[in-house]
Amino acid sequence: MAYTTYNSVQPVSGSSTSAAAPTNAFYMGANAQLTLPASTLNTLTGIMSDKFGRIITIPQGPRDMVGVLGSTAGYNANANQSTQIRATTSAVAVTAAPAGYYFDITSVVFCNSSNNPTTVTLTDGTNTYYFAVPPGDIRGANYSVPLKASGTTTAWSATTLTSIDSLWVTVQYIKNS
Repeated sequence: MAYTTYNSVQPVSGSSTSAAAPTNAFYMGANAQLTLPASTLNTLTGIMSDKFGRIITIPQGPRDMVGVLGSTAGYNANANQSTQIRATTSAVAVTAAPAGYYFDITSVVFCNSSNNPTTVTLTDGTNTYYFAVPPGDIRGANYSVPLKASGTTTAWSATTLTSIDSLWVTVQYIKNS
């Protein structure tokens, strides 16, 4: 087979997925997946698509490719965590990520079942975000670009600035390394 060399990049064939990357590798295509593929660092992996050929991006992947809290399957694993806050206490909204990982927030929902309005702070100790939550109401936000945790093994906490009877905090986050 004849081919033309451009800037020393040459098409390479005969290398299997998850094989060590050959020098000057040229790889195109998307692998249809129903589950997260197993791979290791510094190996070839194809672009991932669903069974219809749509490119997969986390967190918009199909439900059967989304992980659960504590999941170690895959590079990114989504999870949800709900926490109740009473009075003006601070509560952990997202537990600390495992060593070497970040828990970046993709959505947050506050449900204020008390008769008092409040402002809620959501913080990882470095970055702090403020949310106004009226009495007997629900407020929240979805982020197409996640709120990034300031460091690995960082927990997120939520605190009400005024005394309330009950406020539920539900957070969805992705596990990144």
